[in-house]
Formats: sequence, C-alpha cells, structure tokens
Amino acid sequence: MSTNTPSQPNKAIDEQALIDRIFMDESAGEEGFDLVDPPASLQAKLYAIPQASKRPAPLSRVTISRWFGAAALAASVVIGLLLSPQPAPVNQEALQAQKDFELALHYLNKANQKAASSVTSTINTELERSTVNPIVKTLTNLSSS
Repeated sequence: MSTNTPSQPNKAIDEQALIDRIFMDESAGEEGFDLVDPPASLQAKLYAIPQASKRPAPLSRVTISRWFGAAALAASVVIGLLLSPQPAPVNQEALQAQKDFELALHYLNKANQKAASSVTSTINTELERSTVNPIVKTLTNLSSS
C-alpha cells in the first residue's frame, strides 16, 4: 500500500519546474539555459523508454491464430477472384442494336400517347355533338315554352 509522503508533491513540482525551464520562451532574453540534473524519478522514466521499446511484444496463441485467419481469408478471396467467370467481351453491334431498340420503343410510346389523346378528343367531341347538345337544345326549348 502506498502512502503519500511530503516528498511526492515536491517531486511533481520539481519535474514541472524542470519542464517549464526547458521549454520556456527563448525570446524572454536568455540566450540559453544551464543544464540541470533532472530529478531521479523523471530520469528513471526517461531511461525506461528505450528499454521498453526494444523488447519485442510476445506472440500469443490468439495473435498467431488471428494471423492464420487473416491469411486464410486473403487466400480465399484471391482464389475466388481467380475462379470467378470473366465478363464476355462487349459486342459493339449488340450495344448499338440495344440502343436502336430503346429508341424505337421510345418512339412507339410517344406515338401511342398522341394516338390516345386524339382518340379521346374525338370521342369527347362526338359524344358532346350527338348526346349533350341535343339534350341541352331540348331542355332549352322546353323551358322557353
């Protein structure tokens, strides 16, 4: 169990003071700064960094199995791509025939719309002339008499 001793807050203050002194603004008038020995706790931390980075991470069974799984997945993707059917070369005549067919269907659709509009207009005109006009004429004659 660790207990707080009066020297621990002083260590933090000493480390902060050292960091402040190292990174202080040089435009304040000092040409440089004197080298000072860092506190022992900070020096131990700084020296531990290269030692920790030189140690290789141990390979666990999980890491090895993940690598094998990734390799198997990559191999299955490559095999799938190699075995997939290649697209047939594009036949330019077939593409042009398809475009001509689409144009013909578009033309027929427009012609159908115009014919339907003409037939509807003719039917409405003939119904009005043969049915509605005589009824209106008859009603007008009856109401005027």
